Amino acid sequence: YICKLYGGPINWKASKQKTVITSTTEAELLALSEAGKAVQWWRRVLESLRQ
Repeated sequence: YICKLYGGPINWKASKQKTVITSTTEAELLALSEAGKAVQWWRRVLESLRQ
């Protein structure tokens, strides 16, 4: 995944998954979960900078 802010990349990750995945959908959901965690982290960081 790649997280962008104002069109520029601020976070990215590409790696082999550590668990055995039995379907493409499962792999995509796992990747989406990891991307969601990164987005939440960046959101907290940016909100703390606003204060």
